Amino acid sequence: MLGCAIGCLLLVFMNMQLLLAYEIPGNISLPEAILVHGSPLGYGNFSRDSVRKRRNIVCKLDEHAERNRQFCCKKCQRGFYKSSDCKGPGLMTECKPCSNRTYIDMENYISRCRKCSTCQEDLGHVAKSDCISTQDTICGCPKSQYQVQAGNTFQCKNCSECQNGRVLTECVGYNDTLCSCFFGFYFTMEDRSCRPCEKCQDSDCEKHCGSLTAPSFGLSLGHSPLLLSMMALLAVGFILMLLGFAWQYWRRKKKHMYCHVTTVSTDHPSSEQLVTAQSSTTYLPGHPVSQLESNEMEKAASESEKHLTSAQNTKLPDCINDVVKAQIPEKPWVLYAVVDNVPPSRWKEFMRRLGLSDYDIERIEMQNDRRYREAQYEMLLAWRERTNQAGSTVEAISRVLREMELSGCSEKIQESLQREL
Repeated sequence: MLGCAIGCLLLVFMNMQLLLAYEIPGNISLPEAILVHGSPLGYGNFSRDSVRKRRNIVCKLDEHAERNRQFCCKKCQRGFYKSSDCKGPGLMTECKPCSNRTYIDMENYISRCRKCSTCQEDLGHVAKSDCISTQDTICGCPKSQYQVQAGNTFQCKNCSECQNGRVLTECVGYNDTLCSCFFGFYFTMEDRSCRPCEKCQDSDCEKHCGSLTAPSFGLSLGHSPLLLSMMALLAVGFILMLLGFAWQYWRRKKKHMYCHVTTVSTDHPSSEQLVTAQSSTTYLPGHPVSQLESNEMEKAASESEKHLTSAQNTKLPDCINDVVKAQIPEKPWVLYAVVDNVPPSRWKEFMRRLGLSDYDIERIEMQNDRRYREAQYEMLLAWRERTNQAGSTVEAISRVLREMELSGCSEKIQESLQREL
């Protein structure tokens, strides 16, 4: 048996050698061809050339190589899938839109859309954005929670609170709250909170806390005569300051009382009195008025007009006229009273109307950078120096404010000066 088997193997081997040495024509039909080294006789060269040609196709980013036709086709847009191949090079592939609850979020040439994902409610996920034809469902965590990666999905955890500190980075996405701790506290990554420096026990927190122990003087409130003396002096100084404010308030109020207008004239009755006098004579219906009574009525009316004219032409009290016509004194509080009662948005217009040039205004502004109130004060000083004594008066300021339709500001300035002058 063993000898027969060895003989058969030798016979097969010899036949194979004869077949390899024999040249088979390359134009025989495919079923009759004998495979040599994995390629059908008569088709080997064609197959290798075809593969080489197909590999040489280079398409643009928005195209793809059609496998069977060996040319490039346009890809389908987002939200569409390929329903059939294009008909020629550079032509658009026949595409159809994705159906409900399916999507494709990139340019493609696949034959069907992908199924939309669903958020895992058992892990606390919520839908941040619903699935549409060009985008899958976007899942996230509820408000005041952040995402923690867990394998192929994520879990939701509560955001850390910045107690004893302020929020440096908001809690959003995969990032928990990052806190900047107040003085005397340090941030720990274990529970992402601000702990008191008194609980610091490692080198990391010691770098942040350093030496925060308050200096001890070795003196208590009940055993320190020096501390008691200092507190007594502070209390006395505070009381004296309050008394000084009260004195200034009483002094200003006293000056203001003398500037009130009492009566215009004691010799002439007021307009209300004249009207009352005229209406005191009554006339009954059906009783004609005599000529004498008519003359008396005309005379009374004439007298009332004279008294009214006299009352209207009466001059203001001297204290008010003195304030209006007074020259602006060289006292800072006077100029600051003007500064505080003119709107900042109208200040440059106010100074131009007073006669200060734009050059001086810009120069003073540059000299007092970021100190606008001081610049306003310097502008008034410059205006006062460039104006003679007759021109730098409260009346000039009031006239300009009236032209600017800021009469209320003028009245406030006069009231302020009344209290001080």
